[in-house]
Amino acid sequence: MVVFLLRVFTDGSNSNSNSTTVNSFQAQQDISSLKNIAGETGKKLGSLASSLMTDLQDRVL
Repeated sequence: MVVFLLRVFTDGSNSNSNSTTVNSFQAQQDISSLKNIAGETGKKLGSLASSLMTDLQDRVL
């Protein structure tokens, strides 16, 4: 990974292509982060819903 990034930053002949490559890499990292955040949010919402249902059932009984 580091070698790839060094190649991208040191090769000035393809600066437009390098910029596109770096932007693409950053976009992939951003998407990965968003997926992780969405997964964690889903888990927390599921836990909240489960707790709410348990509390409601305890109050009814």
